[in-house]
Amino acid sequence: MRKATLRPTVAVRRGPLHYALGIQRNQIVLAQNTCESHAVDLEYDAIALWEYAIDLSTLVSHANPSASGELPSPTFDWGLSPRTTTATACSIS
Repeated sequence: MRKATLRPTVAVRRGPLHYALGIQRNQIVLAQNTCESHAVDLEYDAIALWEYAIDLSTLVSHANPSASGELPSPTFDWGLSPRTTTATACSIS
């Protein structure tokens, strides 16, 4: 039996929001509610590197106001978040 190696990890969050790296992925629709098009069960499979180490001292939060001043619907859809966070990172193996 191989002994598990514990690796320190961090979660980037602001209040109740948890941020994630937007990596390239394949998306498969598992189920969709016929009455509500936004109610979808999805499976994501990474097709790009996703193992990164970040420098916590470089975290910066950014406001992303929409051109119209209104929040998109759904608010946290891919690429439409009203806030983003950036950091310096490097890939790890």
